[in-house]
Amino acid sequence: MKHICPITKTMKFLSKKWTLLILKELKEEKRNFFELMKDLDGISTATLSKRLKEMEKNGIIYSKKIKSAPPKKEYFLTKKGIELVKIFDQLAKWSHKYNR
Repeated sequence: MKHICPITKTMKFLSKKWTLLILKELKEEKRNFFELMKDLDGISTATLSKRLKEMEKNGIIYSKKIKSAPPKKEYFLTKKGIELVKIFDQLAKWSHKYNR
């Protein structure tokens, strides 16, 4: 069985279109599907749905059903997702420091 480098695996996941922007939106606060659609101008419903499922499957986010009509889900970062966002914050600091 071929071993896949963890960095390569992570980069493949994160490099999918919209993934980082979804993380950025969820960093600020919980969001439901329609709020994410509104905030992510240009994303299709199919792509957003697919990315949310992938992120949930990978333990980056979790969803909670909200009792409403029609039923809704809210999306949150998991502990794993919060740790990932902290890494991006460090990259942003590095970028600001060296890329003026």
